[in-house]
Amino acid sequence: VDPSAHDPRLLHLKGKRSVRVQQVAVARESLNDGDVFILDMGMTIYQWNGASANKFEKFKGLEMATKIKDEERGGRPELVFLESKRSSAPEAQGFWSALGGSGPVRSAADGGSDEEVKAAPVTLFCVSDASGSMQINEIATGRLSKSALDENDTFIVDTGTALFVWIGRGATKDE
Repeated sequence: VDPSAHDPRLLHLKGKRSVRVQQVAVARESLNDGDVFILDMGMTIYQWNGASANKFEKFKGLEMATKIKDEERGGRPELVFLESKRSSAPEAQGFWSALGGSGPVRSAADGGSDEEVKAAPVTLFCVSDASGSMQINEIATGRLSKSALDENDTFIVDTGTALFVWIGRGATKDE
């Protein structure tokens, strides 16, 4: 394992008071002028601020980029901040080449309203090998009940921002 090798990832930050962070495809088509995007290239982390991005998105972008730099990479990466209005700046070349080249970016209106950003629904999955093969099945979405859990299986709760694992007493080692 090469600790300095990192797959590129593009994070999309959207929202008014509660900013959501979601990984999207590493492509120029993922960008829009109304939001903030973080391109994590390993030893270089770019924060691209759309022309209409709000202050909450920009602040969350700074917070996320700093967290990646300090907590995931030990403070070694370089942070590069880009504004959509200055997309042709020399420091933006690495950003655009990673996204497949510079070009037109979708408008803020095409990116959708910041007010409409909602939390992902909570989903419960069951991991079981009772049928003879390992299977992962969606059990419930939205409001969850403890009665959906079975002591003989393992369950995963996906909140959209975190994963939780519950292991029943009778669950197999493979589960």
